[in-house]
Amino acid sequence: MKKRLFIGLICFFAGIVSVAAQNKAGTEIRQKKPLQSQAQSSEESTQKDQLSSSLNRVELSRELKQFTITQDETDKIMEMVKKDTQALELARAEIKEMQAKLSRLLLEEKPNRAEIEKTVRQSVEAEYRIRMIQIERSLSLRETLGQDRWAIVIRVMRLLKNAELTREDIKELVKLGVSAETLKTITGIIKTIQ
Repeated sequence: MKKRLFIGLICFFAGIVSVAAQNKAGTEIRQKKPLQSQAQSSEESTQKDQLSSSLNRVELSRELKQFTITQDETDKIMEMVKKDTQALELARAEIKEMQAKLSRLLLEEKPNRAEIEKTVRQSVEAEYRIRMIQIERSLSLRETLGQDRWAIVIRVMRLLKNAELTREDIKELVKLGVSAETLKTITGIIKTIQ
């Protein structure tokens, strides 16, 4: 049973890594162009980035204006996050510890395969705990916010695409009518589920 669980977890994480690698590889494929064409292309790209950035701000502001949350809901979310924080940090520390242990084991002249397997299993189990905490947080947030506001959070996450909001972005969003409190709340929620 444990062996099946271990193999299943390895396959699960290998699948995640594979999908992430495919997504990264797909975004990095570029065709080479002559030097002059690259300069023009770079100039056009900068203009498009500025344009898409302003469009993203408008779209982002539209989504954020729709997002409302009560103080009770905010308190409930903060309590939920605090509850899991220690377990999450402990699991992350265990992973770092296991990585260091694995590095030492692999550097030995005659590595102990049983010890390596045990270390990898412990690391995978810690990663599993982290992932389950993240899933539980997401499900609890979804339940607390309801389907409509959860959908807004997901759309905002997609618009931000792992980018941090700059001061300029925040100023522009406030000019577009988004409250600073809403920005703070939704970015906190997004950090919680990432």
